[in-house]
Amino acid sequence: MKLQYLWMPLLAISTTLVCGCNSIPVEAVAPGPSETQEATTTLGGQYVLYKATGFDHAPAPVIERLWAVTAPSGAKVGFRWATDRSHLYDAFGANHLEAYINGNVRDLGTFDDHDVKYVWAGVDTDLTSYFRQQREQKDLQTMSLN
Repeated sequence: MKLQYLWMPLLAISTTLVCGCNSIPVEAVAPGPSETQEATTTLGGQYVLYKATGFDHAPAPVIERLWAVTAPSGAKVGFRWATDRSHLYDAFGANHLEAYINGNVRDLGTFDDHDVKYVWAGVDTDLTSYFRQQREQKDLQTMSLN
């Protein structure tokens, strides 16, 4: 049996254990695939925008809390790219990453560091475990390519 069939159930179980039943899970992550950059809030409550660095190589990522917002269940949450036309031809100045939730928007600036991720999650979400699980999932996918 290939390992690729085992990682999805393991990830689902471990995500439930990390996030808990009543806490807000990780709702959106950027940069990443478009399906991870936009979501609808699953629970009403306090949502926090976090910035994580060192998530891929360090034993534990450095996680910084940037912004906290109270949002109802069903609110739009995520990230989008905005273009600054006055800097359209600059090497790193044209595209800015914006974080949004329930109509509120915060400009995160240009994105030029590949060791940074932004995450919308609940106040009590264990992001250290979340990033460890993401790294383990990536490792399992790499091993299953054989």
